[in-house]
Amino acid sequence: MTHFVSKSLVFVITFFIGIVGCKSASNSSQLILDEILKDYDYRVRPNSTNAPVVVTVELGVERIGDISESAMEFSATVFVIEKWTDERLQFKDKDPIRLSGDDIYRIWIPDLFFPFEAEAKLHEVTIPNQRVVLYHDGQVKLILRATLKLACPMDLTRIPMDEQSCDITMLSYQYASTDLVLQIAEEDFQLPGEPELSRFRVIGKETKMYDIQYGLEVHSCAKAIINLQRRLETYALTVYMPSILLVSIAWMSFWIDPKAVPARVTLGVTLNLSLNTMSSGTAEVMPVGGGVKALDVWLIVCQAFVFMALVEYTVANSSMTNEYYKQLKYRKAQRKQQSMKKSPDGELPAEEKLQEYNSKTEDPVELAYVWDKAFRYAFIICFLIFNGIYWFAYLYM
Repeated sequence: MTHFVSKSLVFVITFFIGIVGCKSASNSSQLILDEILKDYDYRVRPNSTNAPVVVTVELGVERIGDISESAMEFSATVFVIEKWTDERLQFKDKDPIRLSGDDIYRIWIPDLFFPFEAEAKLHEVTIPNQRVVLYHDGQVKLILRATLKLACPMDLTRIPMDEQSCDITMLSYQYASTDLVLQIAEEDFQLPGEPELSRFRVIGKETKMYDIQYGLEVHSCAKAIINLQRRLETYALTVYMPSILLVSIAWMSFWIDPKAVPARVTLGVTLNLSLNTMSSGTAEVMPVGGGVKALDVWLIVCQAFVFMALVEYTVANSSMTNEYYKQLKYRKAQRKQQSMKKSPDGELPAEEKLQEYNSKTEDPVELAYVWDKAFRYAFIICFLIFNGIYWFAYLYM
């Protein structure tokens, strides 16, 4: 029993010592903060009489959200870390001081903003995702988490073989480059390992620093660029492969007997309607505007090939029918003549005339076969040439 009481007393004493220690540390930080802020003016930037204050930006992209080609915007959830040195905030204690809530605004902080922002939100669940850390040597670190919707100009003419670059640009709203300089290094710009994007893949990143004319002054600007490449495999499975299959079926129709009129006509019309439906469905999900796209060129040419197969059979069937009726009409006219011998005026007998006519004309069905045979080679050769030019132009040029 005595042993248990002794352990309990030790635990209670240790617990109260810990509480007192925490309160002492908290009070110590508060006293240090009150001391260094006693004559501090948060409205005046560091080095106000000397060189510009250098703000180093670190940017971590937590998630890339929706990328809208129609609105030419993209969204991203980011961690922004801003670091600078304020000699007025130096103190002797080695432990850093952390500020949150309204205490953040008791010191000078950079007034950075995103010039191409359409919408921005600072996260506040469960508390505002923003804090400041002060170090004994005067270094200050501001950390915040926000979701941004930013403009992303795009060239849509190469869809779906296009590559786009969306950037997060930052600059000071109030201070010119003579007062504040922004810096960002490529290693300070971090992207998620494997972003889950339905239509794009991330192929690279880069950072830039430059001066930009903003209003009447020149401001320092930091830019983080995300390079994106559209996923071609989605379009290959939903557009390219089905359209190649339809064109191939149109090519195989040249082997169907020209006399099988219902089969040839039905097949040609069905293929044209199928490609029309595919084009309409693709147009509904594609961004409006941006000129003629690579996918539009593909579908238009495939539609032309399928339509030409139907036109070829129309011409072949028309030639076959016209030739057949010509011969039928000539035979009917010759049957009216009864004489089998040479007439007094030197005219040939009817049978000899018919043989002479037949020797000068082709069989109607044979003529249609000639058309089909010629198009069997011309059709596929032209389609292969188009494929070579199309893929080389959009993938490598």
